[in-house]
Amino acid sequence: MATLADFSQWLESLPATMQPTAAELYQVANKQVERIKNRTAQGISSDGTPFAPYSKNTKKSPPVNLFDTGDMLGNIQVLADEREAVIFFSDSRQAEKAGYHNSGTSRMPQRHFFGVSLQDRDEIMSDIRSAVFMRVNG
Repeated sequence: MATLADFSQWLESLPATMQPTAAELYQVANKQVERIKNRTAQGISSDGTPFAPYSKNTKKSPPVNLFDTGDMLGNIQVLADEREAVIFFSDSRQAEKAGYHNSGTSRMPQRHFFGVSLQDRDEIMSDIRSAVFMRVNG
């Protein structure tokens, strides 16, 4: 998976006129949120593997898509400034729930949905390039 350092180094290497604006970073981060939600709805982790099935003891039935009430996935937010965009959960309960799913617990398998895959990284970079190109070239 791609790391935040990968993005930071790539962004910092761009000439000043080619740096994305806060609005462009916000838009690109929102596209990543959509990728996360779409992938999760399909029961696919950020590394491309299917989510572990639900326990036989749970009341939940397949497919495993982490969408019970919609509160957790609906709580994903984006903030951006001229240097970075941050994707996060604004409600502490939803953040805690996401952490349990993402990392797993002694009673729940890991279902790593909240991340950036290599394909995501390539799409993010392409989205930034396109946004900057459109701004610079009109």
